Amino acid sequence: MIKKNPFEDSIFAPSRDQKRLDGYDLYPNQLKRLTEEITSKNLNGDHNNQIIMVSSPEAGHGKTHLISKAIRNASAENRILEIKITELEDFNYNDILKVALKSLYKKEPRGNRVKELFGVLIGDLIQNGIVPVANKSTAKKALQNHYLNMLDTNDDNSLIARWFKGNFDALYPHLVQSLHKLFNISEKFGDFWIQTLFNCELIGLDQAIENLTDYTDDEAHLLLKEYKNLFSNDQRLVFLIDNIDNIFDDNQKCIKIAKLLIKLSESDFSSTTIFSVNDDLWESSFRDFIPSALKDRINESNLRLDGFDFETAKKFLIDRILCSNHDKETVNGILKAINLENLFTVPHKETRPSARYLLRLASKQWNNMEVQRTQLKVSKARDNNIILEESTDTVTSIKEMMKEVNERAKVKAKNKTSFSLPQELKPPFKEIEATAPESVKDFAEHRNELYASHQSLFDVEALKYTLKVAGKRSPIIKYNELKIDNGLEASSWLSNETEFIFGFEPPSKTKYWIELIKESQNSKAKESKIIAFSNQESDKFESNDFDEIIQDKINVIQLRREDLASLSASNTIIQESDDEGKIFSQIAPELDTIWKKITKSA
Repeated sequence: MIKKNPFEDSIFAPSRDQKRLDGYDLYPNQLKRLTEEITSKNLNGDHNNQIIMVSSPEAGHGKTHLISKAIRNASAENRILEIKITELEDFNYNDILKVALKSLYKKEPRGNRVKELFGVLIGDLIQNGIVPVANKSTAKKALQNHYLNMLDTNDDNSLIARWFKGNFDALYPHLVQSLHKLFNISEKFGDFWIQTLFNCELIGLDQAIENLTDYTDDEAHLLLKEYKNLFSNDQRLVFLIDNIDNIFDDNQKCIKIAKLLIKLSESDFSSTTIFSVNDDLWESSFRDFIPSALKDRINESNLRLDGFDFETAKKFLIDRILCSNHDKETVNGILKAINLENLFTVPHKETRPSARYLLRLASKQWNNMEVQRTQLKVSKARDNNIILEESTDTVTSIKEMMKEVNERAKVKAKNKTSFSLPQELKPPFKEIEATAPESVKDFAEHRNELYASHQSLFDVEALKYTLKVAGKRSPIIKYNELKIDNGLEASSWLSNETEFIFGFEPPSKTKYWIELIKESQNSKAKESKIIAFSNQESDKFESNDFDEIIQDKINVIQLRREDLASLSASNTIIQESDDEGKIFSQIAPELDTIWKKITKSA
């Protein structure tokens, strides 16, 4: 059994890779400084807001990993507001207010802090006799300890939540008064907070935010100050702007970002803004396009990541292998194969190798080692076979038997192609243009590495995921997931004209494919096609293994090695991004041959 490549994921994704924050510190000095910067400020003193710029020569040096670890280390003292550039409209305080509201539900999907606030406010109404109860202290204690369930407006079985929804209009002015009294919220904006937070609970966060009225910048600024009083009075606000490489060709947007950074640093509540950027983007879109005064303020506190030294790089790779439960032999083999020390002694090197470069180099060597291990096992198996003298009668009878078996096997194997790779695999893909988005460049690099890796690339899960994203992103297709007997799955693209039903089980599972044929016969579209995927790299997915009774009802699409490499690379890059839809739209043209194969079947 081939073990999972521990270097395969070379892009750190905070939402997925939290366990990796427990490993070796890539930049211990910078981590210590960043953690101290965002925790050591006096919350109740002067508003000494700051901008911390985290920079590196290029992508892949570990900026996101460093920031994520520092934020986790300081999470108790801070409330993190992640600002996604793609979600900003006007780059003002209104946009930041929406980010702040979303943060209440991001890590706590149930809106814990909002329910807690309503619990406090209702408790105050009980204390003042506005809400009559038999036992005030018991009622307040229950709200204090069980607000999550008692005020879950989506739970029809919760009597208190039903009472709250049914009497909200009557409670509304009293809730506003309690909010003003307990939290010093202005009467001007008390209505906003009660109604908005109630809408978040009742109709959902996204709809509530969509319904928000835009305020002037000064008003939105005051609302943010009140937000801090309500939800993070004992914490410092930390604004995070990361993953902005997709705006490399939009100088105007870069100027807006620069102005937003300065705006946040001038707010009258304590905050820290972390701004992550690569040198190429800074130099091409910021440095020469923003006024020197803005540039100096943004760049004043620059936390620089210039790559690892030799010892750090060695510990980084060893930690990645050991965390994947591999042996020391594997560790030594990888380090020896990539000649790590030589990477740090080559003269005229302007920058040290990035974390991503090291991972992809190690990944390539890992794949080479797996091929060698497989070949060694085959060689040992041959050596262990019993060698018989050709002159014996036994040998003669065995030869005759094997000849007969081989003749029978030829009938079934006639149309099959055994999977073998040439020693040198040169990727057949076109060169990616220099102006292409970083996501496309990362995709192309990863795809080329996979293609040349000498490993089997047939990955059903990657295929499923790509079809799912493509179906959901199309404006003319409805994507459906189908449940087949015994927990098996299929999916479909449905339009008015045609439905494509995709099956993912081997041809040998005849019952599964018969069920898909039944689904096809009941399709709402004018025409329905059942699609199966075949590839010579997997002996389980060969098209001529379909039962004769259903063979003519299945459209088999042959996936070449370049198709598989593209699918696997797109799966990795899209899942590791923060904006699935945008990254997919950038990569989708690179999968054009696959789309054509599917639609051609109709």
